Amino acid sequence: HVWGPITAARARAVSVAANRPRKRCEEILRAAALAALIAKYVHPMVVAAAEAGHVYCFSEIPTGDIAFQAIFEGSGAETHQEIGTLLAAHLAMDGFEVELRYHDPEYGLWRGFWVEKCNRLRLTLMW
Repeated sequence: HVWGPITAARARAVSVAANRPRKRCEEILRAAALAALIAKYVHPMVVAAAEAGHVYCFSEIPTGDIAFQAIFEGSGAETHQEIGTLLAAHLAMDGFEVELRYHDPEYGLWRGFWVEKCNRLRLTLMW
């Protein structure tokens, strides 16, 4: 094929067009995995708490969950903490206030920061 005159702008446009299908697939994977995590771990806790008259609930998500791993691998995130931030931002769009905690299995503590051996993410949701 022929591009015509080769310029940086044309090369950038071709590059963006070539990457669009891959990025779209990654976005679809991320959206599906987020929806799966929220439907499996968060929504049942919200419903149970709201029906009991509470205005907050806790939800724990294992970092080994396949959807959690899919988000991590498909997002280009460097740490699992970024996945917690992504979940919190997604839930905030639905009007929830979200506090994140990370489980440190070595000491049995919930921490406000990521630890390397973290095996669970705890979301505190308030409405």
